[in-house]
Amino acid sequence: MAVYSLLKIAKFLAILVYVGGLGAAFVARDSKWQALLVHRVASPALLLAWCLGYALTAVIGVNLTELWVLGGLGLSLASHSALVFSAAKGRQDRAILAFATIPLVLTIVLMVTKPTWAGVFGG
Repeated sequence: MAVYSLLKIAKFLAILVYVGGLGAAFVARDSKWQALLVHRVASPALLLAWCLGYALTAVIGVNLTELWVLGGLGLSLASHSALVFSAAKGRQDRAILAFATIPLVLTIVLMVTKPTWAGVFGG
C-alpha cells in the first residue's frame, strides 16, 4: 500500500495548492494577478488532484461511477467554475467566494465520508 499512501499524500498536497490559489485569487490586488493565480496555480493543482484521484480509484478498485467520486468531480468542477468566472470578470465579491468554497468543502466531505449508491439506496 505504499503506492496508495504516496498517491494520497500527493493528492492532499495538490488540494492544498488549489485552496491556496483559490484564497490568494480572492485577495489579489488586481485582476491580472488574480487571473495568474487562478490559471497558473489553482487550475493546474485541481487537474493534478483529479488525475491523482483517478489513480487512487484505480489502485483501490473503486468504480468511477460511485456516488462520492461523481459528487466530488461535480462539486470540484463547480468550485473551479466559480473561480474561473471570478478571474474572467475580475470580481472578488463574497457571493463568488461562497460559490467557490462551499462546493469545495462539500467535495472534501464526500472524499472523507465516501458515501456509496448502495448506502443511499440500501442495496
